[in-house]
Amino acid sequence: MIPNSRVPMPDLLTVREVARRLSISERTVWRWTALGLLPPPVHPHARSTRWRAADIERYLEELAACSNSAAGHGETLPRGPAPRRHLPRSNLMLSTPGPRALAPPPRRSASDPSPDSDR
Repeated sequence: MIPNSRVPMPDLLTVREVARRLSISERTVWRWTALGLLPPPVHPHARSTRWRAADIERYLEELAACSNSAAGHGETLPRGPAPRRHLPRSNLMLSTPGPRALAPPPRRSASDPSPDSDR
């Protein structure tokens, strides 16, 4: 029998491999990375992003240690980042003109006085 039955992992993992390892979606990997929940990625090439396998393993071990210590205290761990609350609209949104403000001005008939006649 092999003492360590784990399959060896490559040194660098793609976003897909990280997502599979953590049982989350690829989009969630990017969100958690942006929030600082996951270890920072490395960029071996200009257009490539990878995570160190050792960093992901360490993250999983820390997560397991937290869940083991919290299990005896009646605490629960969040499954992911806190849900985003809808924020009130900014003043910019409230001050944007509606469809009427963007419509052309009404046409004046020949019988209406011109706006310059008051001068």
